[in-house]
Amino acid sequence: QLSTNTSFLQNDIREDFPVGSSLGKIEVEYTGSDIVRFAIGGPGSENFEIDQNGTIKLKDELDFEEKQSYNLLVFTFLGDKSITNKLDLNIINVNEIKASVNLSSNTLHEGISTNSIIGNIDVNGDSGLSYSLSGKNSNDFSITSDGKIMIENPLDYASKDSYKLTLTVDGKNDSVDIPLNINVAQNQEPDFVAACENSCSLAETS
Repeated sequence: QLSTNTSFLQNDIREDFPVGSSLGKIEVEYTGSDIVRFAIGGPGSENFEIDQNGTIKLKDELDFEEKQSYNLLVFTFLGDKSITNKLDLNIINVNEIKASVNLSSNTLHEGISTNSIIGNIDVNGDSGLSYSLSGKNSNDFSITSDGKIMIENPLDYASKDSYKLTLTVDGKNDSVDIPLNINVAQNQEPDFVAACENSCSLAETS
């Protein structure tokens, strides 16, 4: 009598699961002396392999963005008899976005012009990117579709001298949050008295 069980195999697998690692071994109940053989099939089965001990291993890298699940069949053969077990695998997404912000300066003078570019966002690991800012008065800044951070509204040191914002980068399947801290510096009024302390001349007007 031959019976098999695949319920103990891993069914949820992270997409960064190492190639060559085992998902588990088919449990076979058979006390005879004949050789038991195994095979694996179904769409995408070429990414996996099964040895003659019934151990299933990952053969090629997984990619959640390309395929989120596998519906495989595991075949166990004994002579002219065979048993077929279903093996459904779910691929778990791993956040692959890596992002950084390069600001021209963390301190901006309140007189800076609107639409000035103050920084760039560098992103790796995903496509179809979108950007958003959150936090108090985050609408004083904007982000272009290609990741440039710009001044949207005039800055005013008297009403707000610093911003503690969160930049969110969204990709096709992943997202990442980056803290964005910006200080506002007050424009200095020119000191005409000090400037003319040694010498100062004014053009005569009629």
